[in-house]
Amino acid sequence: MTDGDSISPCDQLYDDAERATLHLVSIRSVSPSPGERDAAEAVLRLLQADGLKYDAMGIAPLPGDRHGRGNAYVLLLGRSPETVVLTGHLDTVGTRDFGDLEPYALHPDRLAQRMPVPDGWLAGRGIADMKSGVGAMIAVLRCLARRPRSERPLSIIMAATPDEENESAGMLALPALLLRLRADHDLRLVGAINTDVSTPARPDDPYRYVYTGTIGKLLVGYYVVGRAAHAGAPHEGIDANLLAAEIIRDVSLAHDLGETVRNTESPPPVTLHAADLKSEYNTQIPHEASISLNVLTLERTPAEVLGALSRRAETSLARALGSLARARGVRSEGGAVLTYEELFQTAAGAAGEDRVKEVVEGAWESAAGDLRDRSLTVVRRLFSLAALNGPAVVLYLAPPYYPHLPEMRSPLSDALRAAVSAHSADNVQVREFFPLLSDMSYLSLAPDLGLAELIRTMPAWGRREGYSLPVDAIRRLAIPAVNIGPHGEGIHGPAERVLADHAFRVVPRLILETISELSTRVLSPLTPTR
Repeated sequence: MTDGDSISPCDQLYDDAERATLHLVSIRSVSPSPGERDAAEAVLRLLQADGLKYDAMGIAPLPGDRHGRGNAYVLLLGRSPETVVLTGHLDTVGTRDFGDLEPYALHPDRLAQRMPVPDGWLAGRGIADMKSGVGAMIAVLRCLARRPRSERPLSIIMAATPDEENESAGMLALPALLLRLRADHDLRLVGAINTDVSTPARPDDPYRYVYTGTIGKLLVGYYVVGRAAHAGAPHEGIDANLLAAEIIRDVSLAHDLGETVRNTESPPPVTLHAADLKSEYNTQIPHEASISLNVLTLERTPAEVLGALSRRAETSLARALGSLARARGVRSEGGAVLTYEELFQTAAGAAGEDRVKEVVEGAWESAAGDLRDRSLTVVRRLFSLAALNGPAVVLYLAPPYYPHLPEMRSPLSDALRAAVSAHSADNVQVREFFPLLSDMSYLSLAPDLGLAELIRTMPAWGRREGYSLPVDAIRRLAIPAVNIGPHGEGIHGPAERVLADHAFRVVPRLILETISELSTRVLSPLTPTR
């Protein structure tokens, strides 16, 4: 297969990708909001422009979603039941970071008149993360829809999802939709191509990356307990903020808590939130605090992560208590570090397991706030029920959870490498782990994730209006996934931008060529055709 053969019927790729991208950027689809539904409807309109037809399409509603959002999907049948899935998300983060330029955040042409944008780049909220990726998918589908079915060796499903920037509700609902389409149309899903944005590995990096796997994420919560006292007699108590500060100093940006796997180094942990739990002003020192720590994983299980962080918390707590004791001229007291599972067992020993389960359920149902707030409420209630006192630290897991997905060596990954080999002039390179969070995490599950440990240490798991993953559906899919996306910089900031030529020319062609290469690997003379 030559490069010319693979793209000759698709002269409109660049124009279709650019047009779709700019239209989608103009739609405000901050997650979570009804604007995500508007963006999904726009995807279907863009696909059908000029009278193009598909074999199935629609918006599959997210069950019980208060914003009326859903997954926009399209099925385009080919000669065979072997099917490639194209995925990308439609939602964005907010625009307040643009300051006085916020009115222009969704209009790249007007924004470029008011802020410096490098030549060859387009700026705007969501243009990199990741509406230009969705624009590339639309261009590919429109290219294939213009061809007769006899010239489409593989069938294609495209899905544009909401909520990736929040809790990935769209992607968590997608496995069930894919299984339904697979059953209804007798398809065989042979791979998925995600189109999330890639970023430079270092300043002035000349390469544009595609990926055969993705990094994972654990959100580790810390409930930190000190001891109450009057601010005029602080040595009679223990400031929970001081304990939390020692923990943060020891774990945030601690590179030794990261991982290195096959020459890939994970970013270090970083705090996403830290606060004491006082609800009003008074002169009592804070005796409760909380921390949310973002931990990215390549291979480590939840048990391994919590073990390492618990040992580090023991060191932090001992150092802080030792410093306080020296200031008071007394002997240092000890402190307890527990996981949520250990806290649960301690409470069960004190009050009985049935009582603990009743209290946990009641605390969850009565708690206010999001899933992270409600998880913390459960932990605080359990700590009280266990009749424990500070100083202490409880570690638990909070939503969302992104499983890491190492490369699944497959015809798809081989096809991607073959397609990339023809793009040396475009400086495209293959890497294993997508370094940012990706919906690829929910297309297949590695066998050694340690999900049982995760479930035992996540208070929100499986509860009503709580959190869980469609584990069975994902395992039934078990499709290899790769990422071919635009090249962007300044993600989630006012300088968010995408390299136009790569996004509108290279990415759609690379997707098409990967599909073509894949067809030569999964089809044989004996493969049934429709």
